[in-house]
This record gives sequence, C-alpha cells and structure tokens, in this order.
Amino acid sequence: MMPNKWFINIIVLMIFIISSLINAEERSKVSITIYKNNLAVIKEIRKFDLKKGICEFNISDIPDNIDPTSILVRPVENIRDIQLLEKEYNYNVINSKDILENNIGKDAEISVQGDKVLKGKLMKSTEREFIIKDNLENLIIIDKNKVVNIAFPSENENLLTKPVLKFVVNSAVAKKIEFSISYFTESIGWKAAYLAFLQDDEKVMEIFPFAVINNETGINYNNSEIKLISGEIKRAGREPIIGPRAMGMGLRKEAIATVPRFEEKEIFEYYSYTLDKKTDLLRKCIKDILLMPAKKVNVSKKYIYDGARNGEKVLVNFNFKNTKPGGFGSPLPSGDIGIFKTENDNFLVLLGQYHINAAPVGKEVNLQAGVAFDIKGQRIQKEITKISRTEREEVFQITIKNSKNTKENVTVVEHPYGEWKIIESSHEYFKKDVQNLEFKLQVNPSSEETLIYKIRYK
Repeated sequence: MMPNKWFINIIVLMIFIISSLINAEERSKVSITIYKNNLAVIKEIRKFDLKKGICEFNISDIPDNIDPTSILVRPVENIRDIQLLEKEYNYNVINSKDILENNIGKDAEISVQGDKVLKGKLMKSTEREFIIKDNLENLIIIDKNKVVNIAFPSENENLLTKPVLKFVVNSAVAKKIEFSISYFTESIGWKAAYLAFLQDDEKVMEIFPFAVINNETGINYNNSEIKLISGEIKRAGREPIIGPRAMGMGLRKEAIATVPRFEEKEIFEYYSYTLDKKTDLLRKCIKDILLMPAKKVNVSKKYIYDGARNGEKVLVNFNFKNTKPGGFGSPLPSGDIGIFKTENDNFLVLLGQYHINAAPVGKEVNLQAGVAFDIKGQRIQKEITKISRTEREEVFQITIKNSKNTKENVTVVEHPYGEWKIIESSHEYFKKDVQNLEFKLQVNPSSEETLIYKIRYK
C-alpha cells in the first residue's frame, strides 16, 4: 500500500540481493535482560569457523533497530589470539522507495490499466506520477493511480532483505571459536499485569501477578534465558525509563504448580526477576509468564468520596498491606490490575481495571474497583467570608446518600491548599498531609449523612 490510495507492485528483474550468509552456527545460548518501556539487552553465544589471518563474518538474523553504539563482539576463548578490527551494522533494508530512487535514469517497464506496457528510462517519480523517456526521446507522464506494476530489468546490487552485522577479526588460530555478541534494542519490553479474583465474602482477593513480554524485533529468540528488571535507569539523552490483558482466565491450580517461575533478587537500586527455565520469545508475540506465585491477600473494602474531583461518584476501593502475613511480602512492580468476581451462576464479572504504582514491602496497596451504584455524594460550598486581607473562611456541606439496605462507612476526602486550619467540623477528621484531609462518615441503610466543616486559609 502506498500513499494517495494507489497500488504499485515493483518487480525487480535480474536482481542480486545480498542476503549475507550467516558464517556462524545458530545461537548456542541467548540471555535477554528486559526493561520496562521497550528496552532489552541481548547477549548471545555463537560459534565461528576462524582461519588464520583476516576473517570477515556476516550475521543477518538480528533485530531491525539495534543501537549500533551498543554492539560488542568478543571471543569467549583464545582471547589473546584474536583481535577485533572492525564492526559494521548495515540497516539499509530493501523497500519500494529505495528501489525507485536507485533506478532513476535506468530502464523501466511500467504496466498500466488496460494491459498496456510503457518502456523507457525512469526520469522522475513524484507522489502522483512517473515520468519516463522512450527510445524516441519523448517524455511520457504516467498517472500513478493507473499503474499496475513497474519492473526494472537492470541489476540492483547491495539491496538487503534484513539488517546485517559484519565484523572483521585478525586471528592467530584456525579453529571454531565461540564469540559473545551483545547489544541493546528497543524492540522488546515487559510490563507487570495482575489478575485479581474477589472472594464471596469480599475480604479476601486471590491475585495472579504476570510478566507480559512483547517481542517486536522481527527475530525469534528460542530457548532463551530471561531476566526482567523493575526500576528506573538513566539513558543518555533520554528521560529515565520508569516502570490489561486477559491472561490465564482458565488457569487450574494443578497447572500453576508446573509453570516456570521467576527468582526475585535485589540488584543495585533495582529488582530483577530471573526465569528459572529457558523459554521461547517468538517475534510478534506477547508472552505472559507468572511473575510470582499467586496469593490470597486480606483486603478491606472502602467507599471513597472525593467530591471536588468526582462530582457525585463514590469510588469503591480494596486495600491490602504488602506484608508477608496477609499480603505478598515481595516488592510488586507497577502495572495494570483487573479485578473480577464469580457470581453464583458461574459468570465471571469484571469489577474494574486499575493501575497500581510499584509497592515495596510494607506499603499499602490501593485498588480502585469502580463506582458505587447505590451510594452517591453531594458537595456544596455554603459560605466564603473574608476575614482580613490575607485570611478567609469557607464552609462546605457534604452529603452522602446511602440507598443500600446495609450500614456503610464512607471516607470523605478533601484537598485544602496553602496554610489552612479547620475551625469547626460536624465529624472527626484526619490530616493525612497538607493537601489531603479525611472525614469518616457512617451512613445508615436507606438514609443520608451530612458533614459540615469550616476551614480558614491564611
């Protein structure tokens, strides 16, 4: 498909495309360190058949968008006998635009609608037309919308079907040698994704943490060792890298016990997760692997009303503390979480999706499930009084209406700013920090509760 809704099939006759024979055996070992936000460091081991003297090797099964400055090639053995002289990453991959540019001034055969073939030298190619010169020196303008295909009988050398890594060494030995080839690419990334299943009593939630790995390199990495890194890294000229799909909905408990697992380890200021088995990362494939064993955590259900931000909506939250008793007791990477509950008729209901920030051990994790249907709020500013040039008082009335047939506790959240002080309040309050103020309201069944408070700003 090309611009302006026109099609063109480019047939290259007598073409010589450099496919760069791989002068190495298949990878004998692959180790992939994957970061969030689409970055991975690849290290692979290959064997090369060296002769004494200057040897040149080409490898074509590599990603399209390697950072060339990160490529490192070095022998694993006989290190003193082998000297790396040169490395080159050629990413001039064949495409229709390059073919047209390479054949300006060369012979072309253009087939147009009506089975007509026009022959001549291609003089120019614009967005809308081709211009050719026939053997009588006539210039012919051809509308690209009428072109069926264009063929170039001339030779087209040095056209690559895929990127090629070439390196040159000076060897003092003649034998098969293992080389380590490493680079980083922006074509693989991972993220954490969680599936949470709320139990019937709504006091326990079973959570499955997954690592979701996406391989867009165009390369299959078979039988690879995998390490995931959670944390921020600094890259030259870039911002730090900061770190839902339905996965495993039919997982059985007996199947969970047999899946590969990650070993967690603290490294520098990051956390790493190393898979205990080798796995395949196929191109254009998203792989979900259980990041750590699923756990049942103790959750508390909370209704949160933030009228300044959410109007009448009362949010439903589930909280748990990330400790060993009652939680995971392991650092949880940031990621999306889907919260589900199974109804009595065996239907699985999605309660909500939410993004959680990274949660170290001991931190409280807040999960927002959705909006309460039977509980609504109303926030009204009743008064504003100027006390002095720099001081004023404001009075707010917040009403929570509970249409449920059960008594419910609702936390009202307010966001004062600057220097402030509560002068009067109909309910007890808790100052979380300078910008977050909480009130606890208990609302009886099928009734409403009203909070009135006065705040003074300086």
